[in-house]
Amino acid sequence: MSTLYLCDVTVEKFNKKHSKKIQATIKANNLGDLAVDDESINACGNVWLYAGRSGADYTSDLSAQIWKANGGKYCEVIVRMACMDDLPYDEYCYEESEYRDIYDARHN
Repeated sequence: MSTLYLCDVTVEKFNKKHSKKIQATIKANNLGDLAVDDESINACGNVWLYAGRSGADYTSDLSAQIWKANGGKYCEVIVRMACMDDLPYDEYCYEESEYRDIYDARHN
């Protein structure tokens, strides 16, 4: 069984000379939407966790990888994870009898 999470990570107080390594580590963890400035690296993406792996397992592994990319030194790693399987949602399914009214209202 797998669980989908939306993951957002922020890295601050890192050694600037290791910025590219940290970015590569983040990308290798499927967090590709990067925003980088002199003070922080931010990224987000979808993460699938398999075989009972928890969000805590993922975040501790990710943090350790980022610290290694930072030359083995501590930097601030903030990880936010939202389980997408448990979110409330609205579902819409229109009947064929509703088709013409909806279609015509948007294409005329």
